[in-house]
Amino acid sequence: MEESLRGRTVSDILLIHCGGNDLDNIKGLELVTVMKQDLLHLHGIFPEMKILFSSINERCHWRKADPRKINKTRIWVNREMGKFVRDLGGDSGRHPCLKFDCPGIFIRDGQIWDIFFK
Repeated sequence: MEESLRGRTVSDILLIHCGGNDLDNIKGLELVTVMKQDLLHLHGIFPEMKILFSSINERCHWRKADPRKINKTRIWVNREMGKFVRDLGGDSGRHPCLKFDCPGIFIRDGQIWDIFFK
């Protein structure tokens, strides 16, 4: 990232929307640890840039994990990352309208349909 920003003006805000595809591949604690390390590194390099964490959305289906277990992990990851970015002077946002029981916003595999860029 540092290299891609070299010679450019640093953004005022960095919106991070990540982690959903990793929830059923690695343990929640490991995911949070890696995300915190990355964001702490970015904050150290660009302390004036406000970091916003976009919460991991619900899904109808998870590829490799028990939906109840993965949803608990998702909620925990969102809470941990929200607290972390607020401690860095950033903020986090939830998406209460994106619910697993609203089939019109999901594609066949149960992931959120990209409604914002259609």
